Amino acid sequence: MTVTRKTVFFYCLIALTALLSLLSSTGTEEHTSCEKKCAKESLSVLSADVLLSKVALREVSDPPPSPPSSNSNTSLPAPLPHLRPITHVHIPKCAGNTFLEEFDLRNRRDTNPLGITEQNCYHALRQKSTPDAITATFLRGPRAHVLSQFNECYYGYGVGVTRNTRFPRNHKAGSSKDYVTWLEHFSTLSDTTFGKRYDFNCVDPRNTQTRHMSCDFEPNPQANHALKVPPDLGRAIDSTKEIDFLGIVEVYRASACLLRLVVNSNTAFPPGCDCSVPNDLNEAPKDEHSTPRSATKVELSQKHLEIVEALTEKDAVLFRVGLERFETDIARAEARWGIQILCDKDIETLKAVRQDYGFKLLP
Repeated sequence: MTVTRKTVFFYCLIALTALLSLLSSTGTEEHTSCEKKCAKESLSVLSADVLLSKVALREVSDPPPSPPSSNSNTSLPAPLPHLRPITHVHIPKCAGNTFLEEFDLRNRRDTNPLGITEQNCYHALRQKSTPDAITATFLRGPRAHVLSQFNECYYGYGVGVTRNTRFPRNHKAGSSKDYVTWLEHFSTLSDTTFGKRYDFNCVDPRNTQTRHMSCDFEPNPQANHALKVPPDLGRAIDSTKEIDFLGIVEVYRASACLLRLVVNSNTAFPPGCDCSVPNDLNEAPKDEHSTPRSATKVELSQKHLEIVEALTEKDAVLFRVGLERFETDIARAEARWGIQILCDKDIETLKAVRQDYGFKLLP
């Protein structure tokens, strides 16, 4: 067989083609194997990242309680950012000014980003409130509340507004005689007697708390005076159960701590609120509105005690409902954080209040 140049060239071309094909096939297999291996490793890394992300998300959505600060302010709780603004139903003489100072609501304009405050009806303020706001108020034992309202009119804001009225100022300042005269005046009024001319342009003590928690709308601060529609106890009780936050004046410090948890959505425990660190507890200063200490306690005869009871019959029931709601809220917060917020002194105070008003004692 004669081998020509063409034949040699032909077979060389075939051999070269086969060699190139073999090399190409080997490279493809190695590349495919590498792709599979890298993909598997990448999937493992991705799975780990996803798992870590889920853990992180779970920790963010339900953060563990933060320990209270050991370097808290000794006068007022250190300010925490308001995650939710506050709509404050300011019932007169229920720790209003102390509250406004502590929660930065002195700016009463509607443009205050921290919230609004008015001496107005709860239902009016609820309508005015933004959807994300916390509605809040404080209730107070009616007997102390009535005396405090008188002192406000006698020593504080009322000095100016009661001028040229028949407000009783006939005895030495601090005397209980003017207080007794004031009580007797309101005891003669009927439920259909309303308006500021009957309370000397100051405040009407007849079921003041029930009035604010049941009325619909009055220009600020008309709810301080008796209204055309008498206070509705049933509606006020519903409001007391519905409102986002309810504090008790007699245990203001614990109440303020509870509110700080509410407005910050339980994301951080406020400093100065842990009863196990007594030296750090924050006691907010009281605003007595120029009232001398001697005027904050008055001895009344049985007759005049009964007048106070009659003037606040609905408020006494509302206060009991509010006290029970507050104690429930505090117990839940303490269980959530594992920290005592209502200190032993506060518990004794509430026991004394319950005994004073004939309420069922705490267990």
